[in-house]
Amino acid sequence: MTKNYDIHTGDQLKQMFPYQFSHPHVMCEFYRGWMPIVAGLCMELDMLLESLGNQRKQFQWRKMKEKLGSARLYFTLGDQKITVLDFHYPEGTLSHLMLPKQPTDLFGQIHAFVQAAQEETKTTCMVCGGVAKTKNYGGYLQTLCEAHNPDVIGQEMVRVLRQPRSPKGEASS
Repeated sequence: MTKNYDIHTGDQLKQMFPYQFSHPHVMCEFYRGWMPIVAGLCMELDMLLESLGNQRKQFQWRKMKEKLGSARLYFTLGDQKITVLDFHYPEGTLSHLMLPKQPTDLFGQIHAFVQAAQEETKTTCMVCGGVAKTKNYGGYLQTLCEAHNPDVIGQEMVRVLRQPRSPKGEASS
């Protein structure tokens, strides 16, 4: 998957590709560490749609969010869309994709790009974009590197808060 490190915010992404975010009920959660993946995906899809005779009018994001520690990216292409059903069991979660009855070749191409991006987020820190693993932190699955592990961050914050203060209010060394 191509990554784009020049786009840093969801607002920038929406300004570059307004048609992709024009669905009346679009919901987006953007994570800083995943932004290069999502921005690269939007750019690849833009080039694909343009190369096929400007199919941009048909494509829209419906939802971008985190679920079970990775990105979930939902889109429509004309009247075609994917629905994902998650079944939660004590042993884990089973996800089932419901594809359109007769997806077009273009839908299949877009779906392949989207799946590749979603897979990449499973090993990319949500915070910094570094190499990460999905783990359970207090009942929530999150994909974080060791530096952004909530236990490590929490301990560091406690250390900083307990640091003695100088008379001017600055932390002493």
